[in-house]
Amino acid sequence: MSRFTDGKGTEWKLVLDAGLMQQVKSETEVDLSIVSKDSSWITALFADVGKLVSILHIVCEDQIKELGLSPRDFARRFTGEVLDAAGFALAGAIADFFPRSRIAQALRENLPKLWKKAEDQMIKKIEKMVNDPFPDLPSPTNSPASSESPPPG
Repeated sequence: MSRFTDGKGTEWKLVLDAGLMQQVKSETEVDLSIVSKDSSWITALFADVGKLVSILHIVCEDQIKELGLSPRDFARRFTGEVLDAAGFALAGAIADFFPRSRIAQALRENLPKLWKKAEDQMIKKIEKMVNDPFPDLPSPTNSPASSESPPPG
């Protein structure tokens, strides 16, 4: 069973079943099946905080009700460090859902590599933003000629 501890010290247990897998797909459009053609679950784990917390809310719904937490209260328990732990725990729960699968074993063994690759891609995006922070604005070299500039020739 996969677990993580939130920013308030509450331990959350993540156990997936077929019903939760369907509910996650229906409510978030993320297919948690590791054998799906869609890799949206990888993006949700590594790059989309909102989707990750939404998925965790679905998976932890019974525990959330027991604690009497609102969706907002639940979401506020996730700091950056907790998000990392929760993402790893969710990946573990996905692998646990397919315990005999060689693919699940590969996920368990390669999760650190996946995590690093996702981080590397995010770093590249950040570097691109630093190098070109306003990509939609015309640059002086490609902007249309001003009506006040003298005609060529």
